[in-house]
Amino acid sequence: MDMKLHIIVWVNVIKVELKAFEYYKKSAEKGYLNRIYILGCCYGNEIGTEIDNEKAVELYKGAANKGNKDAQKRLEMMSS
Repeated sequence: MDMKLHIIVWVNVIKVELKAFEYYKKSAEKGYLNRIYILGCCYGNEIGTEIDNEKAVELYKGAANKGNKDAQKRLEMMSS
């Protein structure tokens, strides 16, 4: 792959990640439980935003306390 094409692909990936992050953030703010967990994943994995592990854990805890099994598993893995 030539450099120009590589840059175009990378820019498009970033645009998609930013849109996904905004979508998950808006959905999480509306209280959608799975989106709260996924937003935590975005913060924890630098998807559409800078890494913010404190925010990720806060979101995981919020989702876990409301019964999200994935968030509960994530917190369990992080503590071991």
